[in-house]
Amino acid sequence: MVSLQDMEYANKKDSGTEMDLYSTALHFRIFRQYGYNVPQDVFRSYMDEMGEQFKVDADMDPNTMMQLFEASHLALKDENMLDEARIFCTKNLKSSNDIMPLHWKVEWYNTTRQISKQENEERGPLNSKLLELAKLNFNMVQAEHQKDLIDILRWWRKLELIENISFSRDRIVESFLWSVGVAFEPQHSRVRSWLTKAITFIIVIDDVYDIYGSLQDLEIFTNAVVRWDPKEVEQLPSYNGWKSSGGTVLSLHVLLGLAQHFSQVNDFLENQQHLIYYSSLIIRLCNDLGTSTAELERGDVASCILCYMSKENVKEDVAREHIKGMVMETWKKMNKHCFHNSSSLGPLMKYIMNMARVAHFIYQYGDGFGVQDRETRQQILSSLVESLPLN
Repeated sequence: MVSLQDMEYANKKDSGTEMDLYSTALHFRIFRQYGYNVPQDVFRSYMDEMGEQFKVDADMDPNTMMQLFEASHLALKDENMLDEARIFCTKNLKSSNDIMPLHWKVEWYNTTRQISKQENEERGPLNSKLLELAKLNFNMVQAEHQKDLIDILRWWRKLELIENISFSRDRIVESFLWSVGVAFEPQHSRVRSWLTKAITFIIVIDDVYDIYGSLQDLEIFTNAVVRWDPKEVEQLPSYNGWKSSGGTVLSLHVLLGLAQHFSQVNDFLENQQHLIYYSSLIIRLCNDLGTSTAELERGDVASCILCYMSKENVKEDVAREHIKGMVMETWKKMNKHCFHNSSSLGPLMKYIMNMARVAHFIYQYGDGFGVQDRETRQQILSSLVESLPLN
């Protein structure tokens, strides 16, 4: 995702080191973003003789530092220059703890912010026309999403599931928002419907296991799933008759909905299963980072954070930093996987990675599913409800 300001800034005639670094970082990010494995050595001239630290001042131009920060998040494992760049920028950028790199952001969620940013910048007639087209495009796509949401809500009311399991969270709109983040394009209405339904059932099952179900009920349910025996389901209480799982189930819905041929699904599952694993792992880790504190207070099952605290005998803040490090390393593996597998399956890879991006948004400031009056609510309004005004 490259803005007009990025390109204009990079094209300015300036022989200074900072401007060169800005352009290098921008071009590096663009190439890697589109699957070209540009070597990290393009930054070597900005490092010291040992190649360990950047020869730049902490007071460098904020735009340059931000561009370097963005580029560093397309790193692969053992790319020490990019690791140093990320550490340097994170240390010196203001409010860096709240900055989510573009590579980890959901493209569609970020659209209105980018348009607003462009509107606040000085621009000529050409940029004004492009902005109007961008806003018109957003409104048209949003109208398709609204039609999908109406159909989903109609299905949800007709199902009457939540009336029978009032203990569970009713998050049908949030589930639809997740599906939009994975595949926002108008032609993917069917995929959004499938994903929304799958996520909704996952939430219900999660609440059954964590909050409501008795040990006996859960043993029957688990046995029914493991044996896949319809007769076992007959023994279940009325609230516990649904079955699903997490990231792998959502990945399968994405593949079945977006693959051009079923052979593509088989090919992906045989040759790209690591990408599904990495994306699912990030979903799990982001979930625990966002919800572990609240779950600990209400006595829910242990998260990866609590498990690490117990195993290593460390405090919560130490465990959190360890899990954040795992997220970073997993992204490096996903980056490498995509750079080395640029094939006909490339478009499908993007959607699998989008699931990890949505998880970052949902759990960035806490439990985006559990708490409805924060960032998730604002994203619902901006993405699904409020259209952009046209001149």
